[in-house]
Amino acid sequence: MTYLWYLVVTESAQKHIDSLNRADLFLIFAKLIELLYADDPTNLTQVTDIKRLKALEYRGLWRKRAGNWRILYRLEEETFLYHDIEYKGKLIIEQVVNRRDL
Repeated sequence: MTYLWYLVVTESAQKHIDSLNRADLFLIFAKLIELLYADDPTNLTQVTDIKRLKALEYRGLWRKRAGNWRILYRLEEETFLYHDIEYKGKLIIEQVVNRRDL
């Protein structure tokens, strides 16, 4: 089985991911895999520990809990082919932040 969503990581999110220790990194990756396999990563019945963010600065973003970290993401739903694999759209990771900073 292939992932349903194509993963895109923004530059700011990549900087935070690069600074994580090994245990936190594995936790983030496990949560990302859960999002990538979900039919709808914004559906509370399919994915655990998610929430739509309401603050103006985070408009349109969803939050996924990962220990002390929060994965902030959004979806671009548009079917496309990449290397002969059909994806439902893009799962864009905007930020990975500590829960205290959110």
